[in-house]
Amino acid sequence: MPTEAVLHRLSSRKMTESLMMQIILHCAPVLKNVKMSSMFTVPAAYLKFVRSVFKNTGIKVRCLCQGMGRAVVYVYREQEVRQCLADPQAIVFLHTYGYESTDVDACLNHLSQRVSLSAQGAESYPHEMGIFLGYPLEDVRGFILHEGKDSRYTGYWKVYGDVEQAKQTFQAYDNAKECAVVEFMAGKQMKEIAC
Repeated sequence: MPTEAVLHRLSSRKMTESLMMQIILHCAPVLKNVKMSSMFTVPAAYLKFVRSVFKNTGIKVRCLCQGMGRAVVYVYREQEVRQCLADPQAIVFLHTYGYESTDVDACLNHLSQRVSLSAQGAESYPHEMGIFLGYPLEDVRGFILHEGKDSRYTGYWKVYGDVEQAKQTFQAYDNAKECAVVEFMAGKQMKEIAC
């Protein structure tokens, strides 16, 4: 095998191992079923790899946007997202941003359009994304209203509402992350790590 091919294979392997660790770190709360979704960015060339990683886990993968060699990836548990989108307050809130349906695919299509327009500089960032990440509506509204300033607490998101509840949630996310990393380092496959 030519030296270039060996070097490419080795660098590819290192990239996939690095990417796997990134996925574990970003998605541990989703993998451990304490969070409905997560979002992260990967090199666009590795989208197929990301999709294969989540095969047989019960977690769906959706590319929200691609550009400049990068892809914004949204991973989610469909039933939990469906339940979130059934909340009457969330429905009213999302309607103000042009979401006309509570269907998961329709909402994700609209969100994808908004993320893409934001990436192109045609629109501001769609901060309603927080709803799709399972953040409390009060915190999403607060972030938008205060333009990301004056939060009462900051962890996985900026908290404008119930700080104690947020701290408990952040601790659950940290616990999930620790558990998932330990399992990954012990050699478990993604379908074994996912609950």
